[in-house]
Amino acid sequence: MDNENIKRKSISGAKWTVLLSTLALPIGYVVNVILGRISPETLGIYALISVVVGFSGSFLLFGGNNVVQKYLPEIEDNQKIDFILTYSIIVTIISLLSILLMLIFPQILVYVTGSETSPDNGFYYIIILILVSIFFNLYTYMLSGLMEIKMASIINKITTYGNFPIFLFIFIFFPSYFLENNLHIIFLSFILFYSVGGLLAAVIVFKNVLKLKQENSTSSNIVTNFKLFLPKKFWSTSITVHLSTVMYYFSDKLDQILILNFFNLTQLGLYYAPLQIAILVRFIPSSLGNVLLPTFSNFLANNDLNSVKQWYSKIIKYNALITFPMAFIIIFFSKYILLLFGEEYLSNYYILVILTFLYSTGIISPLNNAIIIAKGKVQIYLLCEFLSIILGIIIAFSLINPLGILGLAIYRGLTIFNWQLITQEIVKRFDLQLKIDISYKIGVLISFICALIYLAFPYDNFFYCAFLFGISTISFLYLSKYKKEDIKFILTTILNRGT
Repeated sequence: MDNENIKRKSISGAKWTVLLSTLALPIGYVVNVILGRISPETLGIYALISVVVGFSGSFLLFGGNNVVQKYLPEIEDNQKIDFILTYSIIVTIISLLSILLMLIFPQILVYVTGSETSPDNGFYYIIILILVSIFFNLYTYMLSGLMEIKMASIINKITTYGNFPIFLFIFIFFPSYFLENNLHIIFLSFILFYSVGGLLAAVIVFKNVLKLKQENSTSSNIVTNFKLFLPKKFWSTSITVHLSTVMYYFSDKLDQILILNFFNLTQLGLYYAPLQIAILVRFIPSSLGNVLLPTFSNFLANNDLNSVKQWYSKIIKYNALITFPMAFIIIFFSKYILLLFGEEYLSNYYILVILTFLYSTGIISPLNNAIIIAKGKVQIYLLCEFLSIILGIIIAFSLINPLGILGLAIYRGLTIFNWQLITQEIVKRFDLQLKIDISYKIGVLISFICALIYLAFPYDNFFYCAFLFGISTISFLYLSKYKKEDIKFILTTILNRGT
């Protein structure tokens, strides 16, 4: 694919990603509020879903997103379908063998999900969810690898947009039924939408690759010409990346796994509310980082270093413009936001403030991750991630006894901050001459000051919070030297769907 097509599809995909992510923010938040108001345990079940889906994608989807999005852009068009079918066979075999092992030894899964998901309570729902989520993720990753970023972004949000009306309807008209059957309702809804999204993604993937095969093949019978195909160094790269994915899962979900094993679903729900709010500040940067791996892979494959530098700098600048004002809102209005979930969540406002600041520091690492993988430096990536996880585990276990859930929140935030520093150091060694926009450094400083002020003086007065938010935002925009055109660009990107 030539550079102009790469840029056109990347820009279109980025616009759709920002648009859909922006729309998903309030919808996802409302879903969390609905479940939180049913009960903390109900929100804990919703959190359990993310633990299970992350487990399946990390352990069973061999190599995962990074492998698919690295190799698909590099493979010749007439070989893409061979790679996709071969890779699908590998994933299917691994998944079925793993499911068989879990059925024979269910305690394996209980160690991850806690004793409340034993074979008598939701175990078989988890098995089904693992299978459909693997299918869903496999083909949405392939869509991105084929530069169908727009469709991948749309399908990736199907669970958010699909669950919302179902949960809202039952919450309004049958709240008692929801409370009594929360596990069944939530699991069945996710299973439905993962199945529909996976089928849709698979149809689009095979339609595209069959077309490419036909355009580049002299044979009239495309299907019978299938042969097993894997690119060079596939196994060495994939094994390394897969280990990295598994380690990332532990670093990302260790806090929730520990809560499931040391506490219960109710405590997980009380923790999950501030965690999900804090994650909002990094939601769009993370989404863009996921779709930009094939973009950077194509630029580097074409040795177009100028495009890499330009995209890197601009994305940081616009990410900062979205992220830090959002962080200021969450910090100063943390109590008001948590009160929407219910009064029982209010006491965790300080967890929300700490997590929000630390998450705001990590908006560059998704870009760094994409560049490191695109450069093929997965061994370095893996080693650094391993060391980071070991440090994180030490922090988590040293803090959980004296501080409980607060200790896990501190561990979680420090993991984000540490990984930002590590990936930045790795990228510097590539000598790509990438520059971090000044807006990021100013945003981190002001966000830190905001967190200190509100932790020291956590007043509930609305005008006090609004005044501090206004001063912080104006200072950030002025010191970062943003122009009206920058704000207009963000608003236009959000409001326009792109091409």
